[in-house]
Amino acid sequence: MRTMKRITTALVLLASIASLTACGGSQSSPNPGSESSSVQVQKGDKTKSGHDDAEKTEPKKGGGKSLIVYFSHTSTTKAVADAIEKQTKSDIFRIEPTKPYTSDYNELLAVAKKEGRDNIRPAISGEIKNLDDYSLIYLGTPIWWGEEPMIIRTFLDRYDLSGKTVAPFCTSGGSGCSQFRDDLVSAEPKAKVLDALHVEHPQKDQADKLAGKWLKDNKLS
Repeated sequence: MRTMKRITTALVLLASIASLTACGGSQSSPNPGSESSSVQVQKGDKTKSGHDDAEKTEPKKGGGKSLIVYFSHTSTTKAVADAIEKQTKSDIFRIEPTKPYTSDYNELLAVAKKEGRDNIRPAISGEIKNLDDYSLIYLGTPIWWGEEPMIIRTFLDRYDLSGKTVAPFCTSGGSGCSQFRDDLVSAEPKAKVLDALHVEHPQKDQADKLAGKWLKDNKLS
């Protein structure tokens, strides 16, 4: 009997030691693959969410006190905005319509004509909450059939650019920026509106060079 008790006691003791060892090992050496993966997913989710929200609600920071605001339906106006951002280190804000424009040319023509005819102001997604921080605004747009899209009028209705310097730029298949600049002067009579940069679609690859010359001519770089 005593021998059986001793054996039983020894087995219980060994089982207890094994259990404690296992618990201690799991606390001091967690599964690196499992924890690392979990942390990366959480960071990725937060970064993606924060980035998307920032693009929609406030300018992307470039380190400067000037702000590039632009609307781009295709990639041409964006290319010019990016060229200006690269050379000026300006903050940048892309105007995004709440309801995206169609990519079909004929449908877009009909929509643009209707907006102009009926004086429609398409809604903009997000807003610039710190516009007072900037004294220089680069404002860019494509030109649709001789005029800027009405979503630019939405922007000008929403934000007061009085006392600021506005440097307009536009892209088109042929039409220039003169009407756009005149509209800016009319909409923002208390702003200083500079000569506009015009880049035609075939000149998209020359955006850096054209923007650089324009910036230099206007003493903006």
